[in-house]
Amino acid sequence: MLLKTFENRLVDNVLEGLWRQWSAIGVAGHGSIPEGLVVDPEALLAATLTIGRRDPRLFDEVLDWLTVNGDLLNVGRLHTMMHSHGFRGGRALAGVARVLAKDKGLRYRWKPERGQDSGPQFSSAEVLFHDRSGNPLPRPRDPDPDFLEVGLQRERVVHRGLSRPFPLRGAASLLLRLRALIGLNSRCELICLLASRPAVSGSEAAFLASYSPRTIQGALSDMGRSGALRTQPVGKQVRYSLVPGALSGLLPEADICFPPAPVLLATLEIIAAAARQCIEMNASLSATAALIRREIEPLHPVLARAGLTHVLAATANAPANSFLPALQGDTAELLRSWYAETKGVTTPGNKATA
Repeated sequence: MLLKTFENRLVDNVLEGLWRQWSAIGVAGHGSIPEGLVVDPEALLAATLTIGRRDPRLFDEVLDWLTVNGDLLNVGRLHTMMHSHGFRGGRALAGVARVLAKDKGLRYRWKPERGQDSGPQFSSAEVLFHDRSGNPLPRPRDPDPDFLEVGLQRERVVHRGLSRPFPLRGAASLLLRLRALIGLNSRCELICLLASRPAVSGSEAAFLASYSPRTIQGALSDMGRSGALRTQPVGKQVRYSLVPGALSGLLPEADICFPPAPVLLATLEIIAAAARQCIEMNASLSATAALIRREIEPLHPVLARAGLTHVLAATANAPANSFLPALQGDTAELLRSWYAETKGVTTPGNKATA
């Protein structure tokens, strides 16, 4: 029961954070986020494709938002992010792509990948949506053909048309506004990173922005020619920073916060999936600790690269009888980091320690 309570609270906390951040960029919802927080829509979508399956309304409101703003999502970056960080929503993404590809304006960007046109038949297809406790919802009588093609059952998609174009002011939509201005390329993420950090190296920027090092290095070199960047050799690396005031007319006045959302959300997804697996196995406390530790062990160097060396430290060293409280504290820290609680705004992560 303790593990089930932990897993339910964790999922609820992530869902609340997803609702708030999606709402800040035009999804029909409510909630507030810190003034300077820049939303990463690809990271939000990657998490919505998995944890969002526990909230059908969120999933469908995001799908509705994509019909309005989906041309400004970087699908290539999304695929790279999902592969490199281990997000598990590939089949759900294939269904979403099939729905969006019916729109002439989105068809080119969201065309379904090859090999995803023949999923299991109705009788063997997996139910897409679950309730908040993780139980599959009843199978639909008239399943959506696009999702059924990739082996997922859900009712037919009906767009409510309530989503709005992303806002033209504020930090939340900065990445989307940059893409509308200069196109879907790595320079948009680089500007957000540079505006939120004192300095960053090319390798750090590539990891944090979910692009290849070659792409990022080329973009930084070109951007340096504009006079808007400073370069400073530090050992074998070159660190880049924005010249103060160089982009003052483009950036919001508030201090910018662009957290490593792909790393944070992928870590939360992996922990939630491991906890769910232990619940379904009815695993003992010691077996639960061993399984979850095994799943999160590869995440430590990833979190360190994102500047989060302290996160999951308690879980790594806790004995089995205090493993769940340690995990609870670590996931609360992950939520606070994603939600930029250091900006002074109360976050959903606080519930994880309740």
